[in-house]
Amino acid sequence: MRQALQHKYDQLNQYQQGENVVTVLLLENRDIALINPSIWYLAFFRATRDNSFPALTQVWLADTWEGLTDRFTGFNCFRANQDLMDRANPENFWFGPRYDNYWQKQRVT
Repeated sequence: MRQALQHKYDQLNQYQQGENVVTVLLLENRDIALINPSIWYLAFFRATRDNSFPALTQVWLADTWEGLTDRFTGFNCFRANQDLMDRANPENFWFGPRYDNYWQKQRVT
């Protein structure tokens, strides 16, 4: 996660010049085994707690995979203002800075 963020940050940093500039990073996941947004958010949280990557105004995860008979697409917001994150994510996901204490204690099993 840190590698992906750093790579995109270096590309988007050049656009972060004005106060009204919004940069959006869309990460895509096509692996059904890794489709759990909480695992992705924990990786994002750990990758950004020491380096906030300020040029990344918004970060979204798009879960896309094609099953045999159907297609699932879901979006989760990992970074934006808290109001947008509250509207974009289910309330039990607890994504965003106000939940940092919770994510700090989490471990991947």
